[in-house]
This record gives sequence, structure tokens and C-alpha cells, in this order.
Amino acid sequence: MAPRYELPLPKEYSRVDEYVDDLVSFVASSKLLNLLCGGVHILDFFVSTPDLFEQIFDHDWIEWFDLHNFDDLLDFLLKEDVGLLRDERITSWRGGPRPPETLIDFVSSIQKLCLNRVFTSGAEQESIIPRIAIGMKEKKLHEVAHFALYVNKVVEEAEALRIKQITHLVDFGAGQSYLPRVLASRPYNRHVVALEGKAENVEGAKALDVMAKLAPKEKKSFYEGQQEQNQITSLRPAVGGDKTAGYLSPTRSTDKQSNQHSSHVVESKTDSSIIGVHVGSIQHVQQQLKDGDLTSMISSLNPQTPSKEYNAGRPQFSEEKTGNNGLRLQSNGHGAAPELFVISLHSCGNLSHHALKSLILNPSVSGVAVVGCCYNLLTEKLTEPSYKMPSLRPEKYSMTNAKAGDPHGFPVSHRLSNCPTLAGKGVRFNISGRMMAVQAPGNWGTVNDLDFFRRHFYRSLLQRIFLDREVVDPPIPIHEEQENEEARAHGEKPQPSQIMSSQPIIIGSLRKKCYKDFVSYVRGAISKLLSWDSKWASLIQSRMNDIHDEEIQRYEEAYSSRHKHLNLLWSFMAFSAQILEAIILVDRWLWLKEQNEVLKCWVEPVFDYKLSPRNLVVVGIKK
Repeated sequence: MAPRYELPLPKEYSRVDEYVDDLVSFVASSKLLNLLCGGVHILDFFVSTPDLFEQIFDHDWIEWFDLHNFDDLLDFLLKEDVGLLRDERITSWRGGPRPPETLIDFVSSIQKLCLNRVFTSGAEQESIIPRIAIGMKEKKLHEVAHFALYVNKVVEEAEALRIKQITHLVDFGAGQSYLPRVLASRPYNRHVVALEGKAENVEGAKALDVMAKLAPKEKKSFYEGQQEQNQITSLRPAVGGDKTAGYLSPTRSTDKQSNQHSSHVVESKTDSSIIGVHVGSIQHVQQQLKDGDLTSMISSLNPQTPSKEYNAGRPQFSEEKTGNNGLRLQSNGHGAAPELFVISLHSCGNLSHHALKSLILNPSVSGVAVVGCCYNLLTEKLTEPSYKMPSLRPEKYSMTNAKAGDPHGFPVSHRLSNCPTLAGKGVRFNISGRMMAVQAPGNWGTVNDLDFFRRHFYRSLLQRIFLDREVVDPPIPIHEEQENEEARAHGEKPQPSQIMSSQPIIIGSLRKKCYKDFVSYVRGAISKLLSWDSKWASLIQSRMNDIHDEEIQRYEEAYSSRHKHLNLLWSFMAFSAQILEAIILVDRWLWLKEQNEVLKCWVEPVFDYKLSPRNLVVVGIKK
């Protein structure tokens, strides 16, 4: 089951330790990588002279970029094997001169260090029964079908290695419980704990359990029945796509008042009167996790024994029988402590860290299999917080004067927390870099297909207007001596120079019609900012109320020639951030390797990157 290599190595490598050494060295020493992954923000492209493009890239790079159209340059980053251009016999590229040597070195280094994302199933995933697939679209169906099959195989391997039968799977951040419903059904028939922090998601999942005939419908009063019907009708048919996935999930509430310390358990068991067979079960547990300690949740669980249908065709884990390897297997019958395996499908931010650490914090957890996402929601262990969501900030850290980091944040491994880097001690990436790491440049089409480039151009150009009209102050450069005074005082190596950012004004998404042209965008953005009760509203009103459409159009005409440069910078940022995703995943694997309790750990693809770019699972099995 475990792959040949513990990491999905790029084709240039055959040794995991060599790859990790090269990756860590590049991340720790490349000034350009660190600038592109958090040292600059595309918002500030036009606010300084020269612009960001000219400040970041060497002159010979810019001259070469200007010889080629943007689509060709995207191919250069994302499709060409740039390492082949190291051959000095190659003197040209697409009708022009060969790229500068330093550009070849940088791009080929990133290409060489990106983890292998190619997914080979090895077996057809089990088809999902239509009533179980309620709420799932194509992407979710692909993820759940493949991950359920994968989890089942990993759990069987953990059972064989540990000579113990897993009684429960625990799904961290279960949401609407799509994965638990599949795992509790045939052919897997598992007992699953759906661990979810939001009460509204738990209620929505329970409603879907009933619709999927995995739980009997509860008798309710007329008033309660009306409320439930209102919720179910929100599962409206989806437009297009597979008919088995023809429903959308219930609308999510923004209520944050869920219990942060206790667990609330609701169990959905299959009933033979409903579907004719006994299979697994789902226990819905509402709990906000602040770490990987599952003590309160475990104490609320009832021990489970696998069903007869689950045991069919499997080695029996009892004191009277032996497994395929001839070893006597330990019983987990009624009265025994539960034996857990933690799983998570696209757990956001630190939830992935909590899931991994549950393996060490809880004696009853035998293994973990975690697919993470939303790296922008990670916190930072080595620096003051740069993340935007107040709910992610530990209560003891001030939002305005935070010097210490979050012990649950990135990086988690001892190696990456202590290795020397340009920034001092340990690997550090702020929210700007982590935001870029959730891009999927491997799935990009041509520039004509990528509307987000135009949106970035519009937002950056609006920031220039804000600067000219004194809505925001000009960026103030920070000299390296001032910037690194504190680092030197602590005996740390100075940080690389960073290009100062102007004041960010968060606009968010606008109506589709606002992206028709730049005038529409500016009008839509101003209207939205004025409608908010924010610190910017009065300033926008006084400084922007007299701007005319003709003036807005003149800005677009004046800066349109630099549109290509902005597109290319943003592409380099997303391309480079693939290394940031690699270092985040390697950090999690390294943490598992550092734990004495861990027997085996690895990382491998579990989905098709084209359908689900966050397709790498981190697995750990306890001794």
C-alpha cells in the first residue's frame, strides 16, 4: 500500500533525503523566491516608480520577456522543461535568443523541486449509490469516491501492521459529511465519527443522512417538520453535471456560537427496515478543535464492533483467530477502548496540523490520512500573525501588538522551525505567499481564458488612482538596516529586502457586470466601499466623488501597455508558490518522521490534479 518513496519525488530524484535537502536549501537561500512568495503583492504593481516588475526582475530578463508574447511565456513557465535549455548548443527559443542563464537556473530549479502530482489510481474507485451522492458535484464525487477507497486500504494496512482492528474513522472537518456517508455504506461499512465545528453543518448532514436513507426520519411536531422541510428544499437541483450529483448543499450559516469545549454527539445508524441490510454508522460530533486532543470526543463514543457484512472476506481480529500473517490479532469487541483512525478531506489551515498531532496526543488513534487545503488560513509559528481572519488569532495574541507566533502554526517540524534561512531562524511565509500557494497554475489555459488577470489589472490600477487622489498614503521604503535591527539584536541573519506595500483596501468580489470594463469596475468598487460602514467610506466619498469616466479611461490607456508585465509577475508568483506548497507538505511529513511513535509515514497523490489540485495526502501509522 505504501508507495515506493515516502514523498512523490520529481523525476530528477531517486532519494528522499537528497530531495528534502535541496528543497530546504533553495527555500532558505533564494532571495527571489522569498520576494515572489510574500515579499510583494500584486496590489502594489503601479504604486511605485519603477513598478514592481522592474524592481524585481533583472534587466536582461525583462528584455527577453519583451521579445515574446504572454502565452509563450506561460508555456515557458508551465509546460517547457526549462532544464533542457542548460544545453549550450541550444542557441534560440521560439524564434528568439535563448533565455538568460540566471532565468534558466531559477525556473528550472522550481520545476525540478515541485512534487510529482500525477495520480495513478491502480484500481477503479467504487461507484457511489445515487442516494448517497446527494449534494455532490463532479469534483466532490471524484474526491470522495477515490479517497474513500484509499482510506479503506490504508486502514486495512494499519490494522495488519498494528494487529488491531480499527473501530472508528474520525473525519476532521466533516462539513456536510459526504465522505462519512460513503464510508458508512457498502462496500466499506465503516463506523465513522463526523467531527464538525459548525452546528448548522451538523444539522445539514443529519438531514442528508435521512435523504440518503442512512438514518430513519425522526418524528417531529408540525412546527419542527416545517423547519426541516425548509432546510431540505434548500437542496435545490444543480444546473448541469451528473444527475447523481444534482443537488447543492444546504446554505451555510455564518453563526459562530458553537461550543468550543464540549462535544455534542448525534448518531445515524442504518436501519434494515430502510435499506434492507446492516452496514456502518455515522456519529455526528459537534466540536471546535483548538488542538489534536480528542479526549472529550472519545469519552462520548460507544464502542463498536464491525458488522457481519464488514467482516465478510476480511481477516477476523479476535483473540481466537489469526490474521493473514499468522500473528494473533487483538480484539476490539464491546467493552474495549475504541481504536481510531483520523482522516480529513481538504481540512483548512491548522485543522490539518490538529489532525496530524492527534496521532501523538491520543493513545487510541492508530493512524492519520490528511488532505489539506487553504494554506492561507494557516497561522505562523515563528513570526507575528499576518493572517486576516480574527477567529484564527489565539486569544492571548493582540491583533495590534503580536510578537510571538502561534505554536499550532507553520512550520510544525523541528527541522524547518530551526534551519537557518535568509529571514533568520526557521522557514517563514506570510499570508501573501500562502495565498499564492493555493493557486493551480498547472490547470491554467491561455491568457484569453484567464479572466483573473484582467481583474488583477483593474484592482492594481485602482490602487494607483487611490494613491494619486490621496485615499491611501504612498508606500514608505524600509531600509534594510532598519528592517533587520531586531533580527541582528537576536543574533539572526538579516531578512532579504522587501518592497513596501501600500495600504490595502479590501474590496472583495463584485458583480459580474463590474468586470465589463475598467470604468464599470471603478464605479462598482466605489459603490461597494461607500455602502460599507468602514473607515474608508468617508475618505472615498471626499476624495473620489468627483472622478469622471473620462479620467478613469485615461488611466487605463496610460497603463495598458504594462498589462503584460503585471500578468507575468503574477504568473511568476503563482509558479514559484508551488515550492511553498511543497515545503508545507514536506514540513508535515518531517513532523511525522520526527515522532518516535510513528512507524510509517508518506505523502502521495490521491486525486486527479485537473479536477482537484490539492491532491496530496499525508499519511502516518503509529507503531
